[in-house]
Amino acid sequence: MSNTLTTAAHYGPCLARKGDYEIIDCQACGFAHSTPLPIEDTVEQIYTAEYYSAVKPEYIALVEKERTWHESVFNERLGVLEGAVQGRRLLEVGSGPGIFLQTAVSRGWTVQGFEPSREAWAYSTKVLHMPVENTFFTHEKTQNEPFDSAYLGLVLEHIPNPIQMLENVRRCLKPEGVICVAVPNDFLPLQRALHEQGFPEWWVAPPHHLNYFTHESLKRILERTGFAVISQTATFPLEIFSLLGMSYIGNDEVGRKCHQLRCDFEKTLDDVGLHQMRQEIYALCQKYGIGRECVAYARVNNIA
Repeated sequence: MSNTLTTAAHYGPCLARKGDYEIIDCQACGFAHSTPLPIEDTVEQIYTAEYYSAVKPEYIALVEKERTWHESVFNERLGVLEGAVQGRRLLEVGSGPGIFLQTAVSRGWTVQGFEPSREAWAYSTKVLHMPVENTFFTHEKTQNEPFDSAYLGLVLEHIPNPIQMLENVRRCLKPEGVICVAVPNDFLPLQRALHEQGFPEWWVAPPHHLNYFTHESLKRILERTGFAVISQTATFPLEIFSLLGMSYIGNDEVGRKCHQLRCDFEKTLDDVGLHQMRQEIYALCQKYGIGRECVAYARVNNIA
């Protein structure tokens, strides 16, 4: 059986090619994605058995090493959610090793996670003792009362049908529920500038990254699936390091140094009382279409 699925329903100009894949700016979907798309069995194999063992074998150890930084990011996102909803019942789809869930629990949230990877699920349940189901999420698998909030951090880029995923999450939320979504920001101006200087299109990575978002297309897909965006922001524009001659592309050692510099920058601003300035800097990054990640908060749109 072929491990890919093509459909004429997807069409648009080609943005990039890698191997057997094209990345198209899909006019039907409203965001860029690979074509052909993998079939469900292929995706299930990657994220159930391979991703944390073969693709990112050091990920859990690195996250634990950088736990303080991750917790600071998660606390900030949880703070936004807490200011937008009354309840404290949280769904996380693609919960990975469980640190976002654990951070939420420390703030008084009741949580439920879904994680297909056996390695990440084992860590989140047996080490962190978080309530996580070792399965792909569907709204039918949530049997209890609706959730106040949902979090999808670096999930939508991996799955064949992000539109269906967001619709399923919306069905699990209360009428006033709020979702936080973070995705990589790709085909952005800084990446294109580096590519024009001879760098490869390193952000193009099918079949692990199937979908490619911008701040605008993330807003579109949320609105299309029944949400009203209430705020958007960005994260640190990591491409600046390569533009300054400290290229991390294809060099994990340099990449870790760049990431540490980014962490130090954020921590220093926070330590000297410039947290609000940092937030405003990243809001400006979002305004100009840069920042390594697009982050959006959106409420269920009961008028749509």
